Amino acid sequence: MIRPPKLPLPRPKPARLSRGKRMTIAIGIRAVDGVVVAADRQETFGAQKNDQGKITGGWKRDPFGTLLITGAGTGSYLDDIGAQIRNWFSDNKTERREDIGSVIREMHTKYYSETVLPFSSYPDYERPDYQLLIACTMKGQLPILWTTEKLSFNYNDWDYVAVGIGHATALSLLAKLYARLPVLMAINLAAYVMHEVKSSVDGCGLETDIYYTRDSFIRFVPSGDIREMEDAFKGYRHGEREFLHYCIASDLSHDSRPIAQGKEERHKLHKLFERLNKRRLEHATKPEEL
Repeated sequence: MIRPPKLPLPRPKPARLSRGKRMTIAIGIRAVDGVVVAADRQETFGAQKNDQGKITGGWKRDPFGTLLITGAGTGSYLDDIGAQIRNWFSDNKTERREDIGSVIREMHTKYYSETVLPFSSYPDYERPDYQLLIACTMKGQLPILWTTEKLSFNYNDWDYVAVGIGHATALSLLAKLYARLPVLMAINLAAYVMHEVKSSVDGCGLETDIYYTRDSFIRFVPSGDIREMEDAFKGYRHGEREFLHYCIASDLSHDSRPIAQGKEERHKLHKLFERLNKRRLEHATKPEEL
């Protein structure tokens, strides 16, 4: 028996209506068998930081499909347009992802024109704005990622996308590191990219939320697993340094940091992520979730 996930998606601190500026980083990655969406939890009110979830999801039975929605910008606008899109998706019978995208584009254009453009002449600190990142998975079709920028609706069939103040850094990393992976492994890549962006871009921070679709079901990565991955990435730099200098034939005999340390860190990381991948697979195939 098909059982839909409970919505709003399970998370200790679910998304709520807010007026803060989400100076955020949100990314979407298309995998072999699903899609991964990740976002940081930092929401900014002037000099104040709040911890705030930014990913919501929708589900429908006939035809079977899922929608993950996140974004950057004015929080109350994102919550409003996100709820409208989610409710429409859950209630309609549209099947083709291209047709779904066309409707969402019309909804975004109408909402943006009516609620954002009237304030376009306001000073920057009073001017509302938002960007959307939407992942759609329909059974029997490849997942698709859409983003918005002002009135534009980006309809290209990309393997990865990003929005928010950290999007340039995220896209640069994904351009170098992206590979078509099973979704349970693409989660690790998403966690690494988020960790690097939060470490280097002001306005992105606090914890990370990661949601993914597999077998057309929406699931989330436990916060403890994400923290474990982020702690492990701090040791990755040793292995990265070793590999680079090996490739460029460097003489490291006079360096104070031994190469053996990099090898040890790389081995520890490999074992850690093997364990996480295995545990994730066991969780994703529990009979009660099918």
